[in-house]
Amino acid sequence: MRPPGTCPGGLPETPLPVDNPAGLPALRARIGDFASFQRTMLERIAAQPELAGLTTRDQDDHAITLLEQWAALGDVLTFHQERYVNEHFLGTAVLDESVHRLVELIGYRPRPGVSATATLAFTLAAGAALTVPAGFPVQSVPGPGEQPQTFETLEGCAADWRLNALPAYGKPVAVDPLAGAEGALVHPADVPRWAGVLRPGDPMLIVVEGPESAHVKIGGSGTRETGSVLRTTVAALDAGPDGLRLRLAAQTAAAGAAAYRPARSLLVNGHDVPDTAPPIMSKNGDKITWDVGKASEVEIAAGAPLPLERKNESLAVGTPLLVVDPGAFTRVVRVTKTAPGTEQLLGATGPTSQVAEVTVDPELPKIADRRKVQVVQLDGEAVRWLGLDHPDRLGNELWIPGLAVATAPPPPAEAEANAGAAADSVQVLGPPGTDRAAAPVVAPADLPRGRRLVLAAPGGRAVATTVQGGVRLEPAGADPAAGGVRAGDACYLVVPLAAQPEDTDPLDAAATTLLGNAATASHGVTVPHEVLGSGDASSAFQRFALAHGPLTRVPAATPEGSVTALTVRVGGLASREVPQLLGAGPDQVVYELCTEADGSTVVQYGDGTNGARPRSGAGNVVADYRYGAGLAGRVGAGTLTQPLHRLPGLDAVANPAAAQGGADREDGSALRERAPGTVRVLGRAVSAADCADLLVATGQVAKARAATVWDGRGLLIAVTVAGPAGGTFDPAGRRLLARTVASASPPYRRVVVQDFTPVPLVLAVTVAPNPAAEAETVLAGVRAALAGRLGFDRTDLARALHLSDLYLAAAAVPGAATVTVTRFGFARPPGTPDAVWAAFLADHGADPADGDLPERLRLLDVRAGAGGGVLPAELPVLAPDQLTVTLAAAPPAPTTGGLT
Repeated sequence: MRPPGTCPGGLPETPLPVDNPAGLPALRARIGDFASFQRTMLERIAAQPELAGLTTRDQDDHAITLLEQWAALGDVLTFHQERYVNEHFLGTAVLDESVHRLVELIGYRPRPGVSATATLAFTLAAGAALTVPAGFPVQSVPGPGEQPQTFETLEGCAADWRLNALPAYGKPVAVDPLAGAEGALVHPADVPRWAGVLRPGDPMLIVVEGPESAHVKIGGSGTRETGSVLRTTVAALDAGPDGLRLRLAAQTAAAGAAAYRPARSLLVNGHDVPDTAPPIMSKNGDKITWDVGKASEVEIAAGAPLPLERKNESLAVGTPLLVVDPGAFTRVVRVTKTAPGTEQLLGATGPTSQVAEVTVDPELPKIADRRKVQVVQLDGEAVRWLGLDHPDRLGNELWIPGLAVATAPPPPAEAEANAGAAADSVQVLGPPGTDRAAAPVVAPADLPRGRRLVLAAPGGRAVATTVQGGVRLEPAGADPAAGGVRAGDACYLVVPLAAQPEDTDPLDAAATTLLGNAATASHGVTVPHEVLGSGDASSAFQRFALAHGPLTRVPAATPEGSVTALTVRVGGLASREVPQLLGAGPDQVVYELCTEADGSTVVQYGDGTNGARPRSGAGNVVADYRYGAGLAGRVGAGTLTQPLHRLPGLDAVANPAAAQGGADREDGSALRERAPGTVRVLGRAVSAADCADLLVATGQVAKARAATVWDGRGLLIAVTVAGPAGGTFDPAGRRLLARTVASASPPYRRVVVQDFTPVPLVLAVTVAPNPAAEAETVLAGVRAALAGRLGFDRTDLARALHLSDLYLAAAAVPGAATVTVTRFGFARPPGTPDAVWAAFLADHGADPADGDLPERLRLLDVRAGAGGGVLPAELPVLAPDQLTVTLAAAPPAPTTGGLT
């Protein structure tokens, strides 16, 4: 006896039951197919008394053929019925037309494309100043497989050659120039002197002046010491944007130490006098000896001129001399006078020496024994140090080093007093060796509040910012004399910047350049004064199509996340765009934008009830707009280099960083995900999930995850975002997204938007292909399937990864007989310290000692940081070099048990 509800052979009777669990990608709605319809009708022949005589089941019989035709008809009808049912639900609809009609039921309009934005930096010829107008076009240099893209500035820029590229550092800190092994900066005013003189290996003297009671013995390993003088050499001389950095082979922390370059050693007359003179014979043959060790004969009186050897009488006035009397004093003095003279050291009857009497200032104390004194002629004054050094990272203030300059003449009182004029500008000096006469002079007024700047670093890293407060001059080192910074002083131009988000990666100050001629640009080409048509007051809902598309939409801090770059005028008067004509008054000249299936844009006016009709006139409907949008505008750093208009004085233009944002027109797959979110949000963000849905609805964000967290100061909404194709946002882009959320949120709410944290993965599998399949094709298919399963489109923020999903994806590849995952886990980034890596594994619940493959990999959600702040959600990333697909070893051939 067969089970009830089945035909012979176990086939179920029709109609088949229809049961669809939630979450299916497609609905089952067929109550039967050809085989089940055929079996059911054949089974039911015997139950009909009128057909009791029909005993044949031969397909050649016309009656049986008729039943099979009805079975085929039922098969076709149920197939189309199932397709029809699927098209009625957003999650299962296949046709784009169905998806569009379904979302129209909730008032959702498919979002058009959004244009990418970039910051352009302009370089001007020396001495040039010009205004870059809004709408200035720049075209990209396309890479392989790309098309050139045009960007236009969204704002004007008052460009000046002096702001082309300036060095910028964080707030300097005081340093002891001779105590650090990394060297110190030379005073900017002395850079030209030392840059052309010093070389690595040149001798140097570190001197501590003072009397014997104040002597401090200085020195270091491998150096020669003499009291308070340390002989060393130049270890390195580095010329950089911040100046000349001099590093000596030896260091000292002694107070008052100064570094000099020695010129030559000078000999004091009598430096080689022995304690006793050799005996001589008198006329009568007696030996006569002199004791010359008496103080009165080898000492030099206090304040007396230095008796140097006669050959030194050419010493110029002002020449610095280092005089060291071991155990007594160390002095640096200046020559005030030289004169020839004579000197007798062996008494009245001794020989007379020709000397150079050198008078110095300050006067020297008494020298007890001239034979011990050392005199060195110095090559000019001591090295003048800046006394400051710059931190490695930049902060919210830029410190631009240079020399103070007075561009205005000093007041008469200062001029009469021979005082330096009060400085009002900074001469920004380039690296040593550059022409100082051509160095730009920048005043605080040249950087007004709100001016756009770019901090550019190598590798396409750049941060766009603005001047936040008043720019000022600050002295380098100690406080300046009364009256402020004076001309010729080393000083800084201090530029306050707009605060950067806490998660902004700090830039390396040594490699960062301030670009002061910057403007924001967006993807798109301007079409001026396009005549759309003629208004007709007798026509309702008159429509006008734009000739070019897609229409540019520029990111903005609105609930929609963007605004159109379109102005429509009727009879010279601008019309206003509204989301929909429904509800507009009969006197309101407004229009609604409609995006057609082909992506073109149509401007539609009202019917006189819902919005006014356009006034009649020939060619009186005119539009100014821009077209160009989508991911094609995401050009790389340094590619926007072709200005399409000529500006006298403009040398070059470039984008220091890659273009940000941009999104293609919303397609069917995106509509399924985003349209329901708008019903929950309805233009306002109440919950954390609303904030994420709002950002996804803008089109600029592909994935978003939000949570309410405590950051140490209070509760806030933290949103983690990922751009299309896994893109990230620069600080300005994240601030704009945060303002978008804030525009639809209560005013008291704090919102922070962060990029996702990429978590690198490693995966290795072995594949045994079907013997009938080509091995290389199977391996390539498995690689593509696994890369797709772990790609951006198939993963999500903070969603765990399961090993079973990988087996499912790989096993679905045609020709893959068996698949074995041999490695699945987190990839350790190079250079990660052991402690940091151990903490990462512990946070993710991974045990490195466990030899088994994990069934799942945990990814962390938005959360509060251990030391305050907010940590973003994680997103898995599988780099191509971390995916290994290999061919399984062939099994050994079976043995024959010894038979041949």
